[in-house]
Parts: sequence; C-alpha cells; structure tokens
Amino acid sequence: SQPEDRFTGWVSYALSSAERERDGIVSPFLFDQRHAVNVVANYRFAESWDIGARFTLRSGRPFARALGVQPRIVLQKVNGEDVYVPQTDAQGRVILDVAYERESLTGRLNLYHTLDVRITTYPSWWGLRWALYLDIQNAYNRQNQQQVRYFIDDAGALQERPVFGIPIFPSLGLSVEL
Repeated sequence: SQPEDRFTGWVSYALSSAERERDGIVSPFLFDQRHAVNVVANYRFAESWDIGARFTLRSGRPFARALGVQPRIVLQKVNGEDVYVPQTDAQGRVILDVAYERESLTGRLNLYHTLDVRITTYPSWWGLRWALYLDIQNAYNRQNQQQVRYFIDDAGALQERPVFGIPIFPSLGLSVEL
C-alpha cells in the first residue's frame, strides 16, 4: 500500500501444530493453536483522520483436565514406622485435592475471537507530527477463555470455573515524532 491510499489492510491465516512427546506419549503442547486468522483494515476518511480494525480468530489452547478428587496423602511416623495417611484439617475432615491428567493435555479452550478498533488523528502542533488515538480492545466484549480452574466445593465435589481475558478495554494514546 502507498501512503496516499485511503483503504489498506491484509488478511493472514496460519495452520500450525505443536506437540510434545513424553515417555512415549504424544500430546498437544500447551501453546498449540491449530488455526489463527487475522483480518486488519485501515480507512483514511479525512486528511488527518483514520479508523482501523483488527479481527482475530484462533483455536483454543489445550489444557490439563481434572480427572477427579483425591485425598491429600502425607507420610507420617506411626508407631515408629513411616506410613502414608490422609491429611486432615483442624476439624478432622480429610483434605481433598484436584487430580489432573499428567501424561497429556486433552482439554481445549473455547474458540478465541476479538475485534479491536482504533481511531487516530494526526495533528501538527509546534512543527512536530503527532498521533492521538482512541483504542478499543475487545470492542464487542467477548468473554474469551484464558484457562480453566478447578476447585472442590464444600460438598467435596469437583467444580470448574473458566477464567476470562480482558473485557472491553478503551485507552487513549499520544505519540510524537521528533
């Protein structure tokens, strides 16, 4: 594109795979994202104003799923011998832990997508070239999963809670070329 073009942009697609082999077991690596698409567009609608947008769509990353709940086992001396016993809290209840898969990552986060929008003006103050912009990340407030957290509720049952990325996030910026 040339600087005098009113409309510029590009589209990209990436197909990739990241696997890990451990003890003869092959599974997706933590950062494996098979598909990634980016669409970027910029439109100069006045001499010193433009608006741009970037849409991103990609596969969800893999993660370790929880397999269930297990008692926390500790090594203690009982009658002079080392014995594995369930650990208890102050009220005498057995402490439970989440048991995760160890050999592979079989979970996959939901599809990720977001739209970022920026409007920029280019004033010329004090003989310098400035850029003043309003940037809105995640413009349609998509709840994109970043990870899945597991916890054990008061009844001892395994529960999961998704962790989301940033919500709609506006910011102002200013730059100057010296």
